[in-house]
Amino acid sequence: MRTRLGPWQPVSGMRGVAGIAVMMLAAACASEPEAPPPEPAPVAPAPEVAPVADTTYVVLFDFASTALTQAGHVVVADIAAQAQADPGLTIHLVGHADTVGPPAINERISQARADTVRNALVAAGIAPERITTEARGETDPAVPTGDNVRNQANRRVVATLM
Repeated sequence: MRTRLGPWQPVSGMRGVAGIAVMMLAAACASEPEAPPPEPAPVAPAPEVAPVADTTYVVLFDFASTALTQAGHVVVADIAAQAQADPGLTIHLVGHADTVGPPAINERISQARADTVRNALVAAGIAPERITTEARGETDPAVPTGDNVRNQANRRVVATLM
């Protein structure tokens, strides 16, 4: 006849102290509450985005004109798309002229060209306060030329997105 020792039952084939020790261990394990699941690993913060270098676009103009060309409309649309994708960007427009005509007229036409690009960007939904303009006339040519030389590369607006 076997003697029961509390809630433990002798393990089949185990006798004496060894059987009791195994029964006590089994009972202790059975009565311990289940361990809670481990905490999820902390999520690493998103890496900081490195600032992007300024992006520059060039809008070219026909001789003695402040109207956008077909190619100019495409460039302005690209500028607007990038500015809409990143509302933190500001746009700086610098108007230029070639060396044909008096410097005072070239100063005015370069400002008018910058204003043309600005107005097109505003029409495309860019807030006017995000856009600054300046005029340089014929003082900063892309291609140095003599006086009274027509050069389309010098009739431009340089747009810098920062």
